[in-house]
Amino acid sequence: MNESLPGEPFEYGPDEGTQLSVVGVPQLPLHDIPAGQIIATMDISNPYESLLEVRDAPSGEFIASMDSPTDGIVATGRTRRLPDAEWPEAVWNEVHVAGLTGWARAAHLAPTGLTDDVTAHLIDLLGKRPVADTLIDLALIVGGAMATEEPRSLVHTVTRPIVFEGLGEVTVDVLNIGDDSLAGFRLHVFAIPEAEDWMSEDPGPFTLRTVERTIICHSHRGVTADGLCV
Repeated sequence: MNESLPGEPFEYGPDEGTQLSVVGVPQLPLHDIPAGQIIATMDISNPYESLLEVRDAPSGEFIASMDSPTDGIVATGRTRRLPDAEWPEAVWNEVHVAGLTGWARAAHLAPTGLTDDVTAHLIDLLGKRPVADTLIDLALIVGGAMATEEPRSLVHTVTRPIVFEGLGEVTVDVLNIGDDSLAGFRLHVFAIPEAEDWMSEDPGPFTLRTVERTIICHSHRGVTADGLCV
């Protein structure tokens, strides 16, 4: 069966049954074969709905949503590398999700582990409690503080910012931190808007309240039962 697929088997991929998350992007296409036709999209951008929303492509018709990491994306154990593609676009993982089986870029699939509060650590890094005009700006400040220069980390917001009942929320992923066990961090940022009317068109600026950090692990190494990266 592998012989009919593009590329060649690649040993550095997640084991069969590994629970994966979309990382580093708000939406990730699911393809029929590596670099083939898009059959669905996996979307983590809407924090109101769920942890993952799956829609048909190209129609956009809703297929399923999942509100638990253990109900989401599951690796089949098959990974392929396309020799003519640029790294990291060369590597693809086959996964099961919402009753579908398809392929997605390995660079944006990873298991996640423990979550802890890193607010105090972040304030120490920055020397103060950060304030920004928008939630996106604040997320990038927070992500930048946790990033590395060498190698240069990738910092991307992955959920749409929301303000509800006087509390703003946004999520930012920091990847490529040059750690043998950690692929990066997912930072869930909570902030207080200055405006008394949080439903106003421009409720900012926003002052950081708390940051919850979830570790992102390398998919070929996995996560222990205690939620630590291997």
